[in-house]
Amino acid sequence: MIFEDESVLEPEYVPRRLIVRNLEMEKLMQNILNAFHVSIYGPVGSGKTLVIKAIMKNFSDKKENKIMPAYIDCTRIIREWPVVSQIRSQLNLPVKLGKSPYEYLDETIKFVQNNNLKLWVIFDEYPAFVKVSGENMIKALLDYGAILTLISMTPDAQTMLSQSIISRLGFMRMTFPPYTKEQLFTILKQRVEEGNGRVTDEALTRIAEHASITGDARLAIFILKNAVMKAKEENAERVEVKHVENVLENVYQMMIHDIASKLSPHEQAYLKAVIELYNTIPEDEITSGRVYEAYQIWAKNMQLQPLSITMINTVIIPHLTGLNIIIMEKRTGKRGRTHIITPNPLLLTKKSY
Repeated sequence: MIFEDESVLEPEYVPRRLIVRNLEMEKLMQNILNAFHVSIYGPVGSGKTLVIKAIMKNFSDKKENKIMPAYIDCTRIIREWPVVSQIRSQLNLPVKLGKSPYEYLDETIKFVQNNNLKLWVIFDEYPAFVKVSGENMIKALLDYGAILTLISMTPDAQTMLSQSIISRLGFMRMTFPPYTKEQLFTILKQRVEEGNGRVTDEALTRIAEHASITGDARLAIFILKNAVMKAKEENAERVEVKHVENVLENVYQMMIHDIASKLSPHEQAYLKAVIELYNTIPEDEITSGRVYEAYQIWAKNMQLQPLSITMINTVIIPHLTGLNIIIMEKRTGKRGRTHIITPNPLLLTKKSY
């Protein structure tokens, strides 16, 4: 058996103890305990969410803890009601329809205050939420005295907030740079040890070397997971460099297909529409309006209620472009300037792995 516990190969796995980013974790924990609001910036795979979830786990493991965390994934939750519902569910409070989100939020805060607790709300990739729902929920949470942590990929995201909100937040700013080759090796080594895995250091070094180009730990873990699968297919006793090299031949194609397979139903319907048009009409005719028409058909075929064009433009398209699933370009043609949408070319290549 190459790995006794393969759950450590999932990107959502939180190590028992952070070895890399431990200083950032300690600093962030201290800020939370002191009730400071924090903004965190860093590229994909730089450990932002991992550190947050490690802190949440640390708080939940301590019975004497008075900090009650509520994590909001803004790539999935972009409306006020689901935010309040998520907060209540993470506090083990019942969620029922019939009241406005702010009425339920008021009840939630009273529960927190009556139990001498402090509510800590994390908005992960908050620009997606602010684009759709504005900043009223953030303002309300500030009014109630909640501690806020806002996560995004770039500091430019802060320009989406009004100056009054920014001044009230009084951000402690933290930047998570891309991981180095040495840090990626340490992360991989820890995963192997916690999962009782059998992987050579040479194989881990090769993975770290490749992933250090972008400093993305998610990529490194994805390569390791698939190298394990290759080794198992060969009935090998351990993962070696040859298994890693085998994965690297198609790693970006494999990763983009993996990301696409985990999209929400509406995102999948939109992607199907883009690919269908790409395969049937000239590229310069794949306008955002035409894709929306095709998406509506796909959504109905998948028994979905089509989203409004506003939701598509403010939520679906930004998320898919952020994941590099689709590519949107402004072009000037006979009808003036239009947005042309095409799929990532790697999605058009048949799987060969």
